[in-house]
Amino acid sequence: TASGVPTAPVGVGDALKLPWAAALPHILAFPSRRALVVVSAPSPGEPTSACRIALGVPLDQAVADGDCRPLKGALAAEAPLAAVADDIGGAAYLGCRSGAVVRLTLSPFRLDASVRAAAGPIAHAVLRAADGGLWVGAEMDDDDDDADGGGEELLALTTRQRAAFGLAPPDALRSPAPPPPPAPPPVLT
Repeated sequence: TASGVPTAPVGVGDALKLPWAAALPHILAFPSRRALVVVSAPSPGEPTSACRIALGVPLDQAVADGDCRPLKGALAAEAPLAAVADDIGGAAYLGCRSGAVVRLTLSPFRLDASVRAAAGPIAHAVLRAADGGLWVGAEMDDDDDDADGGGEELLALTTRQRAAFGLAPPDALRSPAPPPPPAPPPVLT
């Protein structure tokens, strides 16, 4: 409840049944908006689904009509592996198996933009709330020509500039690669 006092006895909580089964969800908190967003990974033949859940109200009133549904459009086929909430910006960012980062806005509640950030799946995401800096960890392909044998790369994206998410070429969104570390001093023998 809003006062912080549980509405049920200790050990007995309220439950909200989500409309999908067996899909691992991402649960994202939006404290200033007093909301949770739950995003499912798509199951075979089903698109990504999402629920916007109001906090501080009884559970039978927590999900408004249209706030818990399969998402529509071409972006709904993406399979989210990582997710972060941008409470200040009013959006969630989903790192996907395809290497795309997809934005889910809260108002209106929909997938509205994406950027192809990496060639491999995005398995990790962290958002710096102060400036909207989004860091994603992407798995790199393990091809025979690559001496390091695959691994992960860390990419920095911006979420709050007008050029972000579909409004500029993807290369404009990436931070430049950090300079290599200095070479060790030569050893005199």
